[in-house]
Amino acid sequence: MEQRAHPVSYALTVTRAIKELASDAVNDGLLPESMAVTISKAATDAALSLGLFIVSKGTRLTHQTARAIESARVDMEALAELAGLVKTYKLTPKNAVHLALAMSYTVEQAENRLKQAEDWLS
Repeated sequence: MEQRAHPVSYALTVTRAIKELASDAVNDGLLPESMAVTISKAATDAALSLGLFIVSKGTRLTHQTARAIESARVDMEALAELAGLVKTYKLTPKNAVHLALAMSYTVEQAENRLKQAEDWLS
């Protein structure tokens, strides 16, 4: 994993990209495997980065900030797992839309938590 300026900012960038991809999947009724692989990798990288950030900062983070980042980390892991379902199973267009909607909801939650954490860190 390459070095990034700040894990929370990076994760926010990833959530925004996934949000757009999930929206496209809902509109197109299609979630291609290549897109799912990209989402899974990006979400996994962001989750790892957030986890390392929490560990490195330890008690220097407020409880509220650490909880928001940890919740976003779990959301990112969930996004990676949801995208992984595409790699494992052939989805019908209807199922692809349902999965993309689940991803949209999860990414929205992660984005909100990361925005809060970013505000609290500044």
